Amino acid sequence: MAEATTVADAAAANDMARFTAWWAFAEGKANGFMFLCLAVVVIAGNEALSRQQITPTWASLVGVVAGLAAFAGWPLGMWFGIWLGSLVWVASSFVMALWTLWFGLGLARTEISVSTARSSRSST
Repeated sequence: MAEATTVADAAAANDMARFTAWWAFAEGKANGFMFLCLAVVVIAGNEALSRQQITPTWASLVGVVAGLAAFAGWPLGMWFGIWLGSLVWVASSFVMALWTLWFGLGLARTEISVSTARSSRSST
């Protein structure tokens, strides 16, 4: 939010030097986010193919599609100026984040149950 607020304030104040610097910073962060999208694609794809799944296969495939769409949406919207690309990027990033949350919560529950089972076995 800091960069969005600063960019908006710089634009309103017509401060092109500050606007340009913060816009480049925000764009750099978003370019890095593209690689996070690819990481989610790999993780969700592996989860879809795994025998011991944390999330259902259909949900993992949704995570793969959302990650790919977010990866493609950013350059379409920001680099090539296609407005639909920005919409795809925002929507698919939201879906990708929801899948990541679901996967993380499931993984945390799995790890807790495994360590609890280990603790109870070692105390007997």
